[in-house]
Amino acid sequence: MSSFESPPTAAAFAAEQARREDAERRLAEQRQLLARLVHDFRSPLNAIAGFAEIMEGGHFGPLGNPRYTDYARDIRMAALQLAETVAELLDQAKFEAGQRRLADERLSLREIVEGCATTINGLAAAKGIVVAVAHRAEVALTADRRALHQIVVNLVSNAVKFSTQNATVALDIDRDAAGRAVLTVADGGCGIALADLDRVKIPYAHSRPGSGGEAGTGLGLSIVAILLEQHGGTLELDSVPGKGTTVRAIFPEWRSDAVDRNACALRSWR
Repeated sequence: MSSFESPPTAAAFAAEQARREDAERRLAEQRQLLARLVHDFRSPLNAIAGFAEIMEGGHFGPLGNPRYTDYARDIRMAALQLAETVAELLDQAKFEAGQRRLADERLSLREIVEGCATTINGLAAAKGIVVAVAHRAEVALTADRRALHQIVVNLVSNAVKFSTQNATVALDIDRDAAGRAVLTVADGGCGIALADLDRVKIPYAHSRPGSGGEAGTGLGLSIVAILLEQHGGTLELDSVPGKGTTVRAIFPEWRSDAVDRNACALRSWR
């Protein structure tokens, strides 16, 4: 018997092609269904968080037992966390479907970073974490506002999630020797093993639980990597297990202009 296998027939090739096309069609349908379901979850979650905030603040009178205020805060935080997960799933579905396009405009990186730090302040304060922002160069970026906001929020919330109680998350805005804008986010958390540094950029991949046991979707850094790639940038990670992680979001020189190289400021949120 010959050791050479006969080439596939035209019929076998056509059958295999049909199976692949059917599998791709089913996958596309599943992604569309996920996108619709995730989108439908957002409104009720936002409503739950909003009403819980009203109850927590006693806007229409005291709740009575102080425990009710604590319960309302827990409900609000849980709803916000779930809404964040839903948003990540929706964005990932859009990326995979090729529906996300950039709308470039000239933006102040400092203003975006400080705005995001304020947004994350509640999550950080709950763990006694200080979010400190230093800008060594006032950088104007040509970028998509929503994408840039999501890059910063994902990086900062990730750093807060994996930082220990009463730690500091340090954000630094600068330009490197090549003229590229660099946003550095450093935490003092549990760190990432060397073998997992590339893996955490893969959608749905997990390397570690949060310092409070949070699992997450495994999409935070992968979405950042995708958005940076769309901007022509890169995501770099350095980490030491048990000591913390430093993440650098690097934008190409043609997207970043230095407004004032001598500007230097530090602002902290607690």
